Amino acid sequence: MFENYIDSNEPWGISSTQEDSWDPNAPEEVQDDLEDRYARMLDELEKKERLEQERRAFEGKRLQGKNAHAYKHGLDNQKIYSLKVEGKSYREIGRLLGCSPNTVRNRLNKFRK
Repeated sequence: MFENYIDSNEPWGISSTQEDSWDPNAPEEVQDDLEDRYARMLDELEKKERLEQERRAFEGKRLQGKNAHAYKHGLDNQKIYSLKVEGKSYREIGRLLGCSPNTVRNRLNKFRK
């Protein structure tokens, strides 16, 4: 739809779909398409900014403490506790869940409080 409008309006100086232009006399559908396009672009930009902020925050936490990365794994404290009740060692639990034995120990200590 938008491309057809652009192609039909070359005499007005609009020669491609890459060229950003806002024509107040454009049909309502074209204006809606442009508004949607800009809204999607803004949403994408905001999403990228949020991800970058989260990455920087995570990097900062990682630098603050050696165990800060453990919470990134999405480990389940209940699962760790259940495995410990079954008699597994910190090392075995760590291998099963993909984390260090110290992370297991720290999580169990926090879980028990």
